[in-house]
Amino acid sequence: MFILDRGFFNKNNLRMLLEWENDFIIGASYSFKEIKHIALMAKRDIESAEHMLKVENNVIFYKEAKMNIEGKNLSLYVYYDINREKDEKNRFYLSLGERIQRLREKKVWSYENPKEIAKEIMGEYYNYIMWEYDGSFKVWPRENAISQWVNRCGITIIGYKGNYKPEEVLIWYRERDSIEKMFLSLKSYLGSKPLRVQSIETLNALFFINFIALILRHRLLKIMLEKGLLKKYSLEKLMLELGKIRKIILVNGKEVVSEITKKQREIIEKLNLDIEYVPKNPRV
Repeated sequence: MFILDRGFFNKNNLRMLLEWENDFIIGASYSFKEIKHIALMAKRDIESAEHMLKVENNVIFYKEAKMNIEGKNLSLYVYYDINREKDEKNRFYLSLGERIQRLREKKVWSYENPKEIAKEIMGEYYNYIMWEYDGSFKVWPRENAISQWVNRCGITIIGYKGNYKPEEVLIWYRERDSIEKMFLSLKSYLGSKPLRVQSIETLNALFFINFIALILRHRLLKIMLEKGLLKKYSLEKLMLELGKIRKIILVNGKEVVSEITKKQREIIEKLNLDIEYVPKNPRV
């Protein structure tokens, strides 16, 4: 079974996938008017106890739909996540408002092009505004465009071929997203730069070491999330804090641990690390 990102969601690929014997799962793209319409129509009555799923301790609603691809029907599951809808709306309005404010305050020099400035500041939000420039930027939100985006907040549409339940399709698609994020971590955080090696054995060894490091990193991130440490520390900051701890060997051979700070004690206790140190206020 193939699990594909929405970047593969076009008519040529879908026609080929539907003709294959293999099953597949694919994220739907809003570049299709039909997908936009399906999302809009589903939002009206999708929130129903009859179509409720519990996925990772979160309530999600779903509906079934079909999309015609040159005479063949593509099966779809439409998912609605209330919590995700709130988060997406909040992020959207915060980012849109911040960029509009920056644009209104922007001073354009005589050698600059106002349109290029507007596109640079607004970025992906450029199509959600109208503007004019007469010595300063005057900006108005495009309410219809904003409404279309907001109406699909919390909605995920996934196409599939095969006999799969809605929770299976959603979980497998999310796992693909998790794997992509892990590869991003491998490239971004663990120093997996372009490899210049002389033998396949060295290449395998480097991949193996990086893979183990990736497992450890995500395991530690999961524990930090469970213990509430991610609210205070990034993984890098936590490691730097622990890296300040030193074990000192005295002249007589006795080993002692350097003084532990309040931050370090909190991390050690929450991660349940096996580090022997003298508590600041030891109990008698």
